[in-house]
Parts: sequence; structure tokens; C-alpha cells
Amino acid sequence: MLKLDWALIGAALLLPLAFPQLLGAQEAPEGDRLGVCNLYNLSGYAAIDSNGEIVNLMDYCHNFRQNQSEEVALRNEQRFWENFVLAADQGAIAFAETLGQEQVLAYGNTVCPFLKGGGSLGELRQVQADQDLPPRFDVAVTVAAIHTYCPRYGSEIGQSSF
Repeated sequence: MLKLDWALIGAALLLPLAFPQLLGAQEAPEGDRLGVCNLYNLSGYAAIDSNGEIVNLMDYCHNFRQNQSEEVALRNEQRFWENFVLAADQGAIAFAETLGQEQVLAYGNTVCPFLKGGGSLGELRQVQADQDLPPRFDVAVTVAAIHTYCPRYGSEIGQSSF
């Protein structure tokens, strides 16, 4: 039984190296030090990580993907603020400070789902006008959100009566 387990560990580690064509010659995701998270079936397999510890591949890849998602979210948040500062004037920035970062981010996170759901920038502007927020703030949040989260709508920014 022990030989079989080590054989499975070895096969799980060597499969991507020995038979990359079976995996579609995919590269390991950045940060996936073991290079195994793109394997089809991870269930029941374990490997030795860079710390010399035996890890369950399901747990390892779940944690890897979760950490990767958190890093992407943090990068997007930083990009949102960079884009917001570029699009905002002093009045919009001052108003944003009264709301706080979490509220502004939450408001910005509503823009792309609205557009992806079939709404237009004109319709979005009407919805925003009903919120009684400063128009310059709305524009800055919308521009920052589009450039950060859904850049494919960026070409519509200048075409709207925004």
C-alpha cells in the first residue's frame, strides 16, 4: 500500500512534466509552485510541498485559488482608486471622502453588472440621478468602474450624454 501511495504522489507530480500534451500543454498558474492545479482530477492525491510537508492537492489548490482571487480583488481595488482619482475633480474626491472607501467601492461595483445586464450608460445615468448624489461624483465612479472592471464598455463613455 505504501508503494502505491508514493507512486501516486510521484505520478501526480511528474504527469505535467512527462506528458504536457495530455494537459493541453498548459502552464502552471502563477504561484502554483507544485504546478498541479490544472489537473483534471485532484481527489485523493497528495504531494510534498516546498516546505517538505505532505499536502492534499484538493486543499492546496482550493487555498491557492482563494488566495489568487483575493490578490486579484486587491489589485482591482487599487486600480479602481487610481482610475477614480484620474477621473474625479476635487469636489468628487471630497464627496467620496464623506462616504468612505467601502461605500464608494460598493457603489462602483454596481456599474458593470448593470451594463452587463443590458443597461445603457444613459439608463445608468438616470438611475444615478435618482440617488441625488453629485453628478461629478457619479461620473468619476462610473468611469473608474468601467476602466477597472469592464473596460469593454469604455468606448461608450464618450458617446453617452453622460
